[in-house]
Amino acid sequence: MGVTLKDIAKAAGVSEGTASLAINHRPGVNEETRKKVEALAKEMGYYPSVNARSLAGQSSRLIGVLMPNITNVFYSSLVQGIEAALKASGYKMILATTGDNREYEKEMIEQFISFRVECAVIYPMIKDNPNPEYLDLLDKNHIPYFFIGTRYRGVEAASVNSDIYHAVCEAASYLADRGMRRFAYFGGPKNIVSNELKIKGLRDTLLQYGSTFEPEHYYEMELSSYQSCYKRCKEVLEQGYEFDAAMAGDAYSMLGVYQALKEAGKQVPKDVSLICFDNILPPEVCILPLSCIEQNIPKLVEEILKMIEKKKEEPESMEQVLVGTKLIIRESTRK
Repeated sequence: MGVTLKDIAKAAGVSEGTASLAINHRPGVNEETRKKVEALAKEMGYYPSVNARSLAGQSSRLIGVLMPNITNVFYSSLVQGIEAALKASGYKMILATTGDNREYEKEMIEQFISFRVECAVIYPMIKDNPNPEYLDLLDKNHIPYFFIGTRYRGVEAASVNSDIYHAVCEAASYLADRGMRRFAYFGGPKNIVSNELKIKGLRDTLLQYGSTFEPEHYYEMELSSYQSCYKRCKEVLEQGYEFDAAMAGDAYSMLGVYQALKEAGKQVPKDVSLICFDNILPPEVCILPLSCIEQNIPKLVEEILKMIEKKKEEPESMEQVLVGTKLIIRESTRK
């Protein structure tokens, strides 16, 4: 159990009733006592439960899910799957999207604590926040958590992720087997752990073929999108890097790369082969049916549900679950 009202009252030298009045901004408490109680509550990591009366000592059956956004089709598909699975298992989901805002991320974790969620499922994307203080808040309040999608560098925690490294290795091997050696990758910030795995996968694979992948050929953007990748690819081509294989973090980004190549007179897949992450666009609606690395959303959801139950039973578990992917070859890649 986390920090309780009784703990705050004892530290402040007042009754639980007085502490409750102070924290809930009720009359009957002098200003000095109120400030003292509020300061101790903040220092000790206490958050009043918004549903304490209704719980009456029972579990909340609430699961907090923290995502960067749901505009990304993969994220929204994953969230829909998690919510459906939680509902089928008798849980309710509290969803928060951070927009990569550090302060809002912490604020929503505090809300999870207030609602006494039974577990927090966190998709971390804050590249400049390697050890967020909210993890300590979760620990203080004995709320188990684990990461999905990626993880914070240097933070030991359980996780459920797609096997990004081997997915990239498989795709790079497919391309290298067909003679391609000069790779370009268009994606988000390099120093996010999942993107570092992509760089490592490309480098390790190409070394096996007597070639190399230089980190400068990973073209990072603050926000990977059709427009940003189109613009970045045009810049790369104008700078003279003649790549024969390109990868990107999603289909929309890859279509931006394709458009830039087309305008430069490059033929796909004759001159450049393309593979992107996530099978999110039906090939029949694409200008060019894209080869892709398909993440197994149903299996990810299944493993996330298993991890929730495991963390409730074994909060100290640091289990790392990797879910396999599938390489789908279509018209954007030389066969």
